Amino acid sequence: MSNATTLRQARESAMEAVDDASRSIENAASRGMRTLSDNAQSVREQARHAASTVRDNAHAVQERGRRYVAEEPGKSVLMAVAVGALIAGLLVFATGRRRDG
Repeated sequence: MSNATTLRQARESAMEAVDDASRSIENAASRGMRTLSDNAQSVREQARHAASTVRDNAHAVQERGRRYVAEEPGKSVLMAVAVGALIAGLLVFATGRRRDG
């Protein structure tokens, strides 16, 4: 076997190895992209379901609040006044502490 033949065979073997490595990398990248796409789709579906659940719960709470106000208007007004006074007190306390300190 001559040096030229050995060199040609080595070059062909190296080219095949590079081609094999390239195919392996492409396959791994393709599998990774499919997995990533599948995971992203799953996250989107979970987010849609969570948003739907939150929306449904918010509507239910809103409806219960409306019914309570309709059934107990006096208590509702007193609770609103109490919450407003609490918020005002907290604001006064917070702004007073900033001026003092």
